[in-house]
Amino acid sequence: MHIIHHAKRIYLTPLSEKLTISLESSSGVYALICKVANKNYVGGSVNLTHRLLDYMQPAYLAKQANKPILKTLRKYGVNSWIFIVLEPVNPLL
Repeated sequence: MHIIHHAKRIYLTPLSEKLTISLESSSGVYALICKVANKNYVGGSVNLTHRLLDYMQPAYLAKQANKPILKTLRKYGVNSWIFIVLEPVNPLL
């Protein structure tokens, strides 16, 4: 998994690391890697905390059911994924 070599932070079990994830305070680029299906997704957000925690909320996953990443998260479950912060950045003011 080449992408892990570039990680600033790695969350191997997102649900049990929810408190630590809630301390993410920056904008940035993140990746999700499915341990079961060997699928990955790279995205960015102006608020990493909200984005990563959104992926753990069933209501959020159901709300935008057409997005492939959300379908896959629902299919395999959140703890089948590794959450990775690749590059935190300061948001533009």
